[in-house]
Amino acid sequence: MLLPETDRSGALAAGERFQKLLAEFLSDFLESDYSFNIPVEITSFPDQSSRRIFKSRLKHLFEVM
Repeated sequence: MLLPETDRSGALAAGERFQKLLAEFLSDFLESDYSFNIPVEITSFPDQSSRRIFKSRLKHLFEVM
């Protein structure tokens, strides 16, 4: 999900809401009482440390395939 013109704190809040929404959806869809833990990662531009982490994660995704 891209959120242009959203600062890091706004992105964190959106990520938490999205995480909760997905967990609730999975529980409802699977008709389960299990509490799903959905991992969410926030990357902020132009923060260079986040950029390196993002590149590393993308590289790892393609290596696993």
